[in-house]
Amino acid sequence: AVESTQSTGACELPKPYQETSRNILLADSSVVDLFKQVMYFYETGTKMLKVPHPECPHVSVSLVKTFVGRFKKIMDSSQNCRNQDLSEMCQKLDIDEKRLFEINRLSVELLDKWERRESNIIVPSTLVQNSRKRKRDQLI
Repeated sequence: AVESTQSTGACELPKPYQETSRNILLADSSVVDLFKQVMYFYETGTKMLKVPHPECPHVSVSLVKTFVGRFKKIMDSSQNCRNQDLSEMCQKLDIDEKRLFEINRLSVELLDKWERRESNIIVPSTLVQNSRKRKRDQLI
């Protein structure tokens, strides 16, 4: 039997997922610039969970708590951003949060259009319009 003499290397987590960064995120995740640290913070974090590492359970908890902590601010900002510079609001958001922000902002715009009755204006079909004209012509 041949024994392998190769040793396994130690795997270190990227900086945004290490304990110090996780503690900052747990303290107040809304002030952290996730885009500057990792553009795809949540996506990268969830893919890292597949790697066997003793810190993975802590990273998992951190991902969830970070998202929950930032979710309300993202939703509030996207609903109340009329006539404001969006680049400043979205600067600290990672790619997934930016998508969420944009989807919610567009939903609010569509709701406003619907409330002002600007969305889908219902018009009668030409068939209905023509049939009414025939009836009027027949009565005269």
